[in-house]
Amino acid sequence: HSSLRHTQNLGWGVGAAINYNAVSDDAYYRDMAGSLNDAAQKNLLQEGVLTYGDTWWSSSLRVQRYQTLQDPDAPVLPPYQRLPQLNLAAHQVAAGANLAMSAEYVDFSHPTSVNGNRVVLYPSVSYPLIRDPAYYVTPKLGVHNTQYTLGVNNPGAQQNYERTLPIFSLDSGLTLEREFNMASTDYVQTLEPRAYYVYVPYEKQDMLPNFDTAQAPFSFTQMFMENRFFGNDRIGDANQVTLALTSRLLEADSGSERLRVTLGERFSMETPRVTLVTPTTATPVTNKSDILLGVAGKVTRTLALDGLLQYNPNESRNEMYSFTGRYTPEAGKVFNLGYRMTGDTMRQIDMSAQWLLWGRWHAVGRYNYSLLDQRAVEVLAGLEYNQDCWVVRLVGQQFATATRETSTGIFVQLELNELIRVGPDPLQALRLSVPGYTKLNELPREQTAQGLR
Repeated sequence: HSSLRHTQNLGWGVGAAINYNAVSDDAYYRDMAGSLNDAAQKNLLQEGVLTYGDTWWSSSLRVQRYQTLQDPDAPVLPPYQRLPQLNLAAHQVAAGANLAMSAEYVDFSHPTSVNGNRVVLYPSVSYPLIRDPAYYVTPKLGVHNTQYTLGVNNPGAQQNYERTLPIFSLDSGLTLEREFNMASTDYVQTLEPRAYYVYVPYEKQDMLPNFDTAQAPFSFTQMFMENRFFGNDRIGDANQVTLALTSRLLEADSGSERLRVTLGERFSMETPRVTLVTPTTATPVTNKSDILLGVAGKVTRTLALDGLLQYNPNESRNEMYSFTGRYTPEAGKVFNLGYRMTGDTMRQIDMSAQWLLWGRWHAVGRYNYSLLDQRAVEVLAGLEYNQDCWVVRLVGQQFATATRETSTGIFVQLELNELIRVGPDPLQALRLSVPGYTKLNELPREQTAQGLR
């Protein structure tokens, strides 16, 4: 395994970066991975970047490719190489209007799929009609132009394509507040409705290549985006409005958020027609989107809850829901309990903790179990001993890596505070597996001393 990451400020607004990763064979991470995230890697990034920025514009030049690691039981299509990619972005404020321009040139290369280059120009202007701390109304108008020149591996006779689409949006919102007292504490409750309208005319795009575009996952963020796709190869037609309502409960003295509830749905006046070819990523042809309901808050000083529900009103069923509770009585002590369901593909229970056992000994662990597969996705267990100037960590981890494979790792590490670490590092695995994990040698000395009593 080889890896090189470096970022350099060359001065005068110029920067450079390199991120190179490579392994000896496709099974390297399945055999040697130190965490579930490592084992799930399919494409190893290999790129170099030059950037330049000024007060009102910025640019970047990128050369990018990947090493694709194949699982014989679940092969994947390698992504395109960008040889090169040039981006330009500019923003100016004139007479109260926001003027913006984004431009891109990419030469896409692939051994088996169609090759070609793509040029994108997207100038836009937005003007806040009302701009007040309590409410706002902001229209935006842009023109998205895309030009293709196709090369090898092109099964069609057409070599050049051009697509030009106007994009209009209108974003508006309002914030209402009320103060009240409950249990001798002053609170502020907000009510924040938001309406977002987007219009993009329909244009047939089935003949265009798909170099780097995918269906954007449905979320609160995506509901307020102009395009329902990531990438520039598809611009979704739209005549739709998103309505959302958020309410927050804040402590009046500190401004700390105790509770947040958000509800949102998108409505289309015309059924969306632009889709991706792949059936698994095709845009649902419905006039009503799923309904999203999110609830999050710090119920007490030590207990926090976070939940999300995605309900499909067209088929009267839950598409996804998740719930997580976190109990943190003090730094170095945390217990997480969660459940996640996604359609017919995921049902998982997740438990993790970091806890004081006795003296200077702490335990860490995680158990992530798939109800559908009836097997553990990840199991982690370990002990940590914290002395004043050094820490010992002993951690064992087992997780699923491929369709029918698991990987097991043992970490034994000695860390001398602010000096050196000896042995394989389990900290990345601990931070990813145990949300809220705290390094014991970063705890206050008085808290460590309390553990000895």
